Amino acid sequence: MATRRSPRFKECRRLGVNVSGHPKAMNRANAPAFKKTHKTSEYGLQLIEKQKVKDVVRRLSMSEADFYRKQKVAVEALSKVIIRMEHEYDE
Repeated sequence: MATRRSPRFKECRRLGVNVSGHPKAMNRANAPAFKKTHKTSEYGLQLIEKQKVKDVVRRLSMSEADFYRKQKVAVEALSKVIIRMEHEYDE
């Protein structure tokens, strides 16, 4: 896999999450120079969430379709466990 040459820490600050996996990536995130002064629109929030998912997928080196498929299976399994626990609690 190729080495990423983009500014990783800047991406982490923009997304608000440490997606690079480096322990010092978010050190300057709370500095006054990086605070957002305006409210982000609904579209902007959706775009940021999409970019977070894409970055995680890129780090895992899998296609987005595979990622969503695995996520769907995991959510279904978790919901089955929760339902089973609720039934055991009710009895």
